[in-house]
Amino acid sequence: TTHGVVAYEEHILQIAEVFAGMPPGRADILRRALVKMRDAEVATLKDEFAQQALFKGRTPGEIEAVWSLVAGFRGYAFCRAHSTAYALEAWQAAWMKKHHPAEFLAAVLTHGKGFYPRLLYTLEARRLGIGLLPPDVNTASPGSYIAETPALIRVPLSAIKDLGANVPRIIATERQHGPYHSLDDLVRRTRIAPHDLDLLLRGGALDGLVDSRTAGVWRVRQLAAQGPALWNGNAPTAFREAPPLQQLHDEMEAFGFTISAHPLDLWPDIRWETYCPVATMGSFLKQRVTLCGIVVADRTHHQSDGRLMKFLTLCDRSGLVETELFAQAYQRFGFETLRFPVLEVHGRVEPLECGRGHTLRIESVRRPRGLEAH
Repeated sequence: TTHGVVAYEEHILQIAEVFAGMPPGRADILRRALVKMRDAEVATLKDEFAQQALFKGRTPGEIEAVWSLVAGFRGYAFCRAHSTAYALEAWQAAWMKKHHPAEFLAAVLTHGKGFYPRLLYTLEARRLGIGLLPPDVNTASPGSYIAETPALIRVPLSAIKDLGANVPRIIATERQHGPYHSLDDLVRRTRIAPHDLDLLLRGGALDGLVDSRTAGVWRVRQLAAQGPALWNGNAPTAFREAPPLQQLHDEMEAFGFTISAHPLDLWPDIRWETYCPVATMGSFLKQRVTLCGIVVADRTHHQSDGRLMKFLTLCDRSGLVETELFAQAYQRFGFETLRFPVLEVHGRVEPLECGRGHTLRIESVRRPRGLEAH
């Protein structure tokens, strides 16, 4: 019960239909007018509401009292009701993250329902000392799960971009008859297409079945060509594993995040030591700093004057920070935020109104130091 408080939009519909006798279509128009705060339309609908209610036998006093509840709904009760629900969910999530961080982040990575992309949640896992493991065709489950202690999150096959939707199910079903012993064994039992095999290789899901990912690529090509005779003597006699940087690139392409190392290792030439770490920004309130980080989330927004601005979430090895490019800065540097996945930003550290936390008001954006010649 809401104890007489009009808390949800459905309550407006119920009052308009049951109390006033308005048709459902007109009740919905009243609901939308209230939510959108269309004062002129609401005033017109008030007269209709009163007339319909009088026809239904309500007294003028009753009508006025009920309408005051309806009118008071605008922009107030609805937001409060939802903020309560969000607050409860936020508290529950915070408790889970505090006491069961690995399980919590594994669940978020599995369901993908967080506000941020999966990249950010993997970075948060690293910050908390929780490692990641690539998918494995011999242990894969439908979602991320805790593989070992100390906590390691095993990424599921379904996280591999562009992988056939039925591939994880086919692999899991056939594995019920026993583990896969080699790449050839997997291909023979599952008949997975070469394209999907290549994605599995690059995502690390076949590491337990091949001597190296490079060797696996050659073997997939051989199998796709229907036999070793078509190698024509051009196959290498020895295979080397792809260099770590190439492996990171493959993982970023396959998952949207990296597994074998921190994603910032993709840019070893950046002079990270010359920047203010995100974790220390709180010591420079009301001062200007220059930091560098990978863009893990961004969104545009209209200021109160109608001009476009942009919010960026930047992350370095020490943490993440929310930043803003207000209209003037966005007009000058908005294109730069799209050119580079890692940005150098200069701006003023501003405390949040609540007094807990801070943000960075960006004044300029450029290519990071060390990448100028690239």
